[in-house]
Amino acid sequence: MAKKILVIYIDSHAFDSAVKKEVVWEKLMKENSHLKAVDTRLSPKTKKAVFEDGTTIEMFPASNTMSGYRATHLFISKELYDMEVFKNTILSIIVPEDTYELDTEGKSRLERIQTF
Repeated sequence: MAKKILVIYIDSHAFDSAVKKEVVWEKLMKENSHLKAVDTRLSPKTKKAVFEDGTTIEMFPASNTMSGYRATHLFISKELYDMEVFKNTILSIIVPEDTYELDTEGKSRLERIQTF
């Protein structure tokens, strides 16, 4: 069953932040290496990989255009997660409790959110 995985970070140009988000991206790509990637798009700030089963991994900096995104799993920079407004509103929109036919691995919403 397909997963929709988002990696969201603050574009602070800090070296440690840049390294952390790349480590997360590489980890997710490795975890899904058993699937054939059918589309991959890479740019300096955003990355997207789509796999044969419909699983999508997408990485981008936080912005005001995130409200249309839905995810089964969210990897988010700690700085962004610690913002109270982000916790209270955006998280429930981006990672809803019910993701319909997507693979949540039987985990609750909070179990599907990880910080880096």
